[in-house]
Amino acid sequence: RAVGAALAGCRRPAAAAAIVTLAEDPSIHVRGEVARALGRLRSPAAKAACEALLGQASWMEVLRARALEGLGSLREAEVAGTLEAWTQPDRPPRARMAAVAALARLGDEVEAVRARAVERLLVLVSDEHYRVQVAAVSGLGTLRDSRALPVLRQLHAAGGDGRLRRWAYEAMANIRDGRAGESALSGIKREIEGLVEENRKLRDRLNRLEDRK
Repeated sequence: RAVGAALAGCRRPAAAAAIVTLAEDPSIHVRGEVARALGRLRSPAAKAACEALLGQASWMEVLRARALEGLGSLREAEVAGTLEAWTQPDRPPRARMAAVAALARLGDEVEAVRARAVERLLVLVSDEHYRVQVAAVSGLGTLRDSRALPVLRQLHAAGGDGRLRRWAYEAMANIRDGRAGESALSGIKREIEGLVEENRKLRDRLNRLEDRK
């Protein structure tokens, strides 16, 4: 497991090749780590390796959870459907939790998936399984989308489970911080664009002066 995790931090093609050699290990933890590591490396073999584990039940849903995490790391919009399917009520709760977290990560990194991920997680905030609820609330914080604020405010004000209310508060804080950060970045971008334009005008003036000589 430690070897696979360490290799996942290395972006060289040889790392993925080395990880694949562990795919048939008898330990579910090792096989799960292989799928997760391949996903983090965004290896061409990752999608197939992760999907192969989704059909395998295991203790504490280790294999499916690691496989779903690997899929969420791929930054490929096409895996969103698989992740969303594993958030459905007919799936094992632990696998659902992993799918929720993976969908949130994918939505955070792939803009084309973000609205879909937010919509699904907003539904799961009211799920009958507490841990799925927590995963959904945390995922909305990861997505940092202001569309989630009304639901999170309502959840925080409801006066129910204290831990869930705290998660909702932290998710709202992440969303606000995210909006502030994006606003700051937009300001910096505008300043840079302004400097580029000023530099272009100065070059044009210098060129005209040179032409007059």
